[in-house]
Amino acid sequence: MSIFDQSFDQPSSCFGICNDVRSFTHGPNNSRHHRQQQHDDELLLAREDLQKKKEMDALLAQAMSGLSFEERQEQQEVIHGVAENIVEDAAHMDHALKDLNEHLGVIKNGSMYEVAESMDPSYVKARAFRVMFLRANEYDSKASAEQMI
Repeated sequence: MSIFDQSFDQPSSCFGICNDVRSFTHGPNNSRHHRQQQHDDELLLAREDLQKKKEMDALLAQAMSGLSFEERQEQQEVIHGVAENIVEDAAHMDHALKDLNEHLGVIKNGSMYEVAESMDPSYVKARAFRVMFLRANEYDSKASAEQMI
């Protein structure tokens, strides 16, 4: 029996995947109730995430309020990467730049970084450009490379 011999009132699939086409449109996964349940679950998760964020903000605010003005200022500078008390050792910086270059060599294939490098290699390979990422990631060359990608 070919699919042309079947009557139209028989719900069947010509691909042999499903004998009842109605299960795709009226099944439990696509019912209004199921979609409403998914929406409710998403809202609940969003509320839980918001509650966790509020709790973390409250804990951070409590910890920061326990610091003196000078300590708070110092922590803000560290958070924003503008702390003045960071001492850079040239040998350490050279080593971090070498590691950064190695990490980039491994993960750059097919990335926008590789496109930028082909467009303007002098900018992307500039020491100042790379040092900026190292400082922002506290000299973690792997994290710096991932951020650059």
